[in-house]
Amino acid sequence: MRWLNIYLPFGILEVQKIFQYNAWFWVGQLRNIIAMMIMTAFWAAIYAGQNDLAGLSLTTTLNYVILARALGNANASSVYWWMAEGISKGQLELEFLRPVDFQMMHLAREFSAWGLGLLLGLPSLLIGIFVFQAKLPTDPMAYLAFLITFFLGGIILFGFELMLGCLGFYTTEMWGLSVLSGGIGMFLSGALIPLEFMPEAVRNIANLTPFAQALYVPISFLSGVRNPDQLGSTVLLQLGLIIVFLTLSRIVFARAARVLTMQGG
Repeated sequence: MRWLNIYLPFGILEVQKIFQYNAWFWVGQLRNIIAMMIMTAFWAAIYAGQNDLAGLSLTTTLNYVILARALGNANASSVYWWMAEGISKGQLELEFLRPVDFQMMHLAREFSAWGLGLLLGLPSLLIGIFVFQAKLPTDPMAYLAFLITFFLGGIILFGFELMLGCLGFYTTEMWGLSVLSGGIGMFLSGALIPLEFMPEAVRNIANLTPFAQALYVPISFLSGVRNPDQLGSTVLLQLGLIIVFLTLSRIVFARAARVLTMQGG
């Protein structure tokens, strides 16, 4: 209860901030519809005359790409951009004065944003179901597996993004890092293609990255790529990665905070 009393207000503020930019919501819905049209046509052409590729049927692959488009950004971390803005505007030092844990404060913000992200993804999801014929699972365990791995994957990505944001303490310029991270993440997360279509060695590496844990893993349960029976081993892996990335991010932040230079001083 004490933890909730301290960090819940930060989560509420994050929700209020998101609702201030509702124009982006409609832009995002339009972007998702266009992407679904392109992806369904693309994969239908790839599967032409074939029932199975890389162990996946056309139906399963279409389920995956449509659901990845509708819900794939719901647990995207915003801490990197928040830190970039704080550094460029000289406002980050104010956060250091708050009598709260920096990492936990931002994690509370992220949890609120992720929950809202799922709700805001519902219109795109409904379009994917009724227009593009995506099929949701009938097994309740698939939904449970999705929700558990969705939030655990988000925490892993948060830890990575926090470390990446700390690099801005040294450079004070973070646009280049964002472009590099975004390009790599687009490939390794399975946002473009299911990881099953990658070579085995690449797939094994990608599956251990924060990008895949945040997007590919939860969507694979919801789309039928993975069986809910795999939830136990998946959660164990995610908990291990959470320990690694949150610990590393705390160490990196503690070191980087010593050399922080704000823009203009």
